Amino acid sequence: MNKIEKQKGQLKAISIIIMVISVIIMGVGILMIVSGSTADSGLGMKFTLILFGILFALIGLAGIAFGLVFLITGKSLTATRGSVAEDNLGKGTINMTKCSNCGSEIVPGNNFCGKCGNNLAQTKICSSCGATINVDEKICTNCGAEV
Repeated sequence: MNKIEKQKGQLKAISIIIMVISVIIMGVGILMIVSGSTADSGLGMKFTLILFGILFALIGLAGIAFGLVFLITGKSLTATRGSVAEDNLGKGTINMTKCSNCGSEIVPGNNFCGKCGNNLAQTKICSSCGATINVDEKICTNCGAEV
C-alpha cells in the first residue's frame, strides 16, 4: 500500500467523523429552534433560542458539506504510476534513476549504488591499455586483455 492509499483511508475517516459531529450539531440546532418556538418563556428567550438554533443548524450543514467534499476527495485520489505510485512520495518524478540491482533511488553522478554497491557506470577503463569499454564486457575491445 503506497502513501496515497494510506492517506485516502485517513481522509475518508476524517470526513466521516466531521459529518457525524456536524449531524449532531445540526440536530442540536433544530432542537433549539423547536424549543424556542414552543417555549412559554419571554420573547427574548424565544428569540435567543431560535437565533442560536439557526446558527447551530447552519454550522452543522456547513460541516456536512465539508465532510462530503473530504469524502469525495478521499475516494477520487489515485496514484497510477511514477514515484508516488511506487511509494516514493516527495522524492520527485522527473529524471529519477533507480539501481538496476536493488531499485533504490540513485543520486545523479554516482557511479555506485549507496545501498547495494552495484556499479552504475555504463563504461569502465581497461587496466591494461586505459581504453574506455562497456561495463558488461569481460575482454577489452582495444587490447584483448581480460578485464
